[in-house]
Amino acid sequence: VVFDRGGAAFPAHIDKNSNGAVAILGTVPEYAGYRLCEVHDPGAVPEISKFVEYRDTEFISNSDAHYPDAIGTAGGEIELPEGAPAEQMLLYLRRHYKRR
Repeated sequence: VVFDRGGAAFPAHIDKNSNGAVAILGTVPEYAGYRLCEVHDPGAVPEISKFVEYRDTEFISNSDAHYPDAIGTAGGEIELPEGAPAEQMLLYLRRHYKRR
């Protein structure tokens, strides 16, 4: 549904002990189609990547903001060309999802 409406989706904070995909499922399965996962702690990537079945998965870390005014307060960046429209961010995120 998200992709049909022009959005992007990926599993969030997969490294967290509470509600993280690895803690709950033991893995991020390749059949799910995700090529991008978000981690709460960027330092956890070397360890957590062992539990992600698709070997070329990319990882990002963001604020996990729950309110609009908190977006961007924790840092984190994805490099896009100067003045790039928001659509380029969505394209970047979408290309990491393999639709079945």
